[in-house]
This record gives sequence, structure tokens and C-alpha cells, in this order.
Amino acid sequence: MTQHGASARQKQAALEALGYVCEDSSPEHLEQDQVNAVLTVVVQGMNQVELSAEVRLAAVKALYITLDFAERNFANDMERNYIVKVICDTAVSKEVEIRQAAFECVVAIASAYEESVALQAIEFWSIVCDEEIQLLEEYEGSYDANSNVNFHFIEKALPSLVPMLLETLLKQEEDQEQDDNAWNISMSGGTCFGLMARAAGDAIVPLVMPFIESNITKLDCSIVHEEAMLAIGILVDAVGPDFVKYMPELFKYLEAGLQNHEKYQVCSIYVGVVGDLCRTLEDKVLPFCDGIMTILLKDLSNSMLNRSVKPPPFSCFGDIALAIGENFEKYLPYVMSMLQGAAEVLVVLDQSDEDMVDYVFCFPCFGSNLGMPSLILIRYRDETVTKAGVAVLGDLADTLGPISKDLFKSHLFHVEFFRECLDSDEVRETASWAQGMINQAMVA
Repeated sequence: MTQHGASARQKQAALEALGYVCEDSSPEHLEQDQVNAVLTVVVQGMNQVELSAEVRLAAVKALYITLDFAERNFANDMERNYIVKVICDTAVSKEVEIRQAAFECVVAIASAYEESVALQAIEFWSIVCDEEIQLLEEYEGSYDANSNVNFHFIEKALPSLVPMLLETLLKQEEDQEQDDNAWNISMSGGTCFGLMARAAGDAIVPLVMPFIESNITKLDCSIVHEEAMLAIGILVDAVGPDFVKYMPELFKYLEAGLQNHEKYQVCSIYVGVVGDLCRTLEDKVLPFCDGIMTILLKDLSNSMLNRSVKPPPFSCFGDIALAIGENFEKYLPYVMSMLQGAAEVLVVLDQSDEDMVDYVFCFPCFGSNLGMPSLILIRYRDETVTKAGVAVLGDLADTLGPISKDLFKSHLFHVEFFRECLDSDEVRETASWAQGMINQAMVA
């Protein structure tokens, strides 16, 4: 490689031989001076001034093999940044095979080295995802129309990238104190994973489901459940209706998680995922609603379940109602029974128990559905919670339409309640909309 006047064929052969030697060696077999010499030769072969594409390809492949030897080099900011820059420059080469080899180097770096290096590598892939998403949007998602400008690097790199990014989701230790404002590898990996799902679409799902199924069964580790659920949420948002075909398999895990009363944090996470699924899949979630509603109602009636888990299912009822519309009618009697229980707690509430007050008022405005005096709602709730409760009433009327007529006619609390809400600048607009929805339902 360093010999003056060496032919392209000689350089290629030298780089390939170097790769073979390193492949059969271990990092401890080379002194640091030897590692430096190897990296110098390889990086030189990758340089854009090298006219032979075959030489540059051999150099990139050799670098991929020698990355395991470069730990001390990556610990040096200047050397690390230079190597990453050379790889990124190579990743925009006009030759597709060279670009693909460079991408594989980025994946290897993100998997092998410290967080600061991995963050750079993940950011690189996020940029690639952004570019491909823009192309998909420009060509309205047609893979055929833009095949000449979109080389689908993300889809081709999925088998290597997906396992690496999923592992970054687990980097956040449950007991590790983290600065909430610090951008870490778990956050970066989650963001990149979301972008990758949007860029690759349905092709990413089969690669992610084994991760979800493996980690979702680890009932002794709630952080793992959280990250598995995060992966589900990202997929649902990215591929949308296409995710429906995976629901039968996923549902058995949701069913187990929603009934995991001993690990109430896990149960709460699953409730949130149900809401995500309903908001994204809409009426396509209907075949699973009987099972979901049965479990949620059992959760609410279970005196052993930690009380912090009980408010979210009520919000989840709203998500389900909005998703399936008039099909929610058959669940109303059971939901109303649970709301009656919440209202009864509200009546006898010890206002000196601040924790209990916070707990009960996580049920936004549900007590009012049963005729609870609006004075109680206004007295003990801030406007943000009141606004959420008003929105729930509006959603109920909007979703159920004429079906909700009898409910609102028999519980006229909303008349006085909305009158008081209209005096609030914060709530007025939402209250006006909700009152309009109720009026439409009552005259329908």
C-alpha cells in the first residue's frame, strides 16, 4: 500500500490480505504501534483521492475487521473523530457497495464503543433515515417511483441495525440516576428506531417482534417491559394499520401484562400501550376489545391492585370509545358501575389526605358523570384537570351521539357545570365545544 507506484491490483490484494490476518488475530496479538500502522494504511485506502473503487472497497472492508483493534484509538477524541469522518465521507460514495460497507462500519462502531462514539454513529443513521423519509413523502410512499434516487439503505441495513438499536433501549439501568435533560444513548437509539420504522415500514416488524416477545416475558424487570412497550408504541405509530396482523400474537402478552397485579408498574405500562393501540388502530382494535375491557374492569374491581394503576384505565376507556364509536355502547353499564364507585369515594374523601386527593382526581370528571355536584369538581381541581374532564364529556357525546342522549338527559349536572366552566378563560373554548356536542346528541 505504501510502495510508490503500486498498482491498484496490488493495493487491493494488500488490503484484503491485511483483513484476513486481522480476522484470524486477537487485539492482544498486536502492539499499539502496529494497530496505528494498520489503521493508517486502511484509512489511506479509503480516501476519496484513491481512484480505484476496488481499492476503496477493500479498504472499507478491512476497516470493518480491524475496528476491534482500535479501542485505544477511539478513546482519543482526535483520532476517533477523524476515523468517523472518513467513514462518513465514504458512506456518500457513488458506488453502492462501498456505501453499504461504510454503513456496516457505522453499525459496528455504534455497537462496540463508548456512548459518545455510539451517539455519533446513531446520529448518522438518523440522518440517513430522515433523507429516506423525505424521499418517501416526496414520492408519496411509492418504492417503485423513487427507486432511482432512494437506494433503501435503511431497509438493506435492517438486519444489522435493528438488534443494535433495540439493545440501546435497554442501556438505561432501572436504578441508575440520570439527568432527565441529558441526551443519552437510550434516547438517541429510541429516536433513531422510530425514524427507521417510518423509513422501512412493515419490513422492520418481523425483526422487532422477537425482541418484544423475549423481553415482555421477563416479569421480574419492569424497565425491560417499559422498553419492550416503547418498541411496540414506535412500531404502531410508524406502520399503523399494517400492525393489525401482529395483534393476535401480541394480545396474549398484553393480556398477561394487564393482569400482572403484583408488578403494578408493569400493569400501568401495559394500560398505556392499550391506549396507544386504540388511538392508532382505531376501529381495527374492535376484535380485541371484549378481552381488553374485561381485564380492565377486573383491574378496577381488584382491591389488591395498587391504587396508582387505577386511574389510567378510565382514560383508556375513553381511548377505546373513540376508537370503536357506537360499538362501545355494550360496555357502558359496566363502566358506569365503576364510575359510581369513583364517585362514592369522592363523596367521603378526606381532604386532608393529599395523596388520596391526588389519586381520586386522576379520574378526570368521571364522578360528575353520575350527577356529582359541580361545586366539588370546581373547588378541588385546577383548571387543567377540569378542562380534561370537560373534553371527556364532549368526546363521549361526539363518539356515542344519540346513544348518549338518555345519559345526559338523566344527569343534568352538565348544565350548571358548563355554566361555571364558561366563566374560565382557560376552559371556555373547550366547554363551548363540549356543550355543542352534547346539544347535538340530545336533539338527534
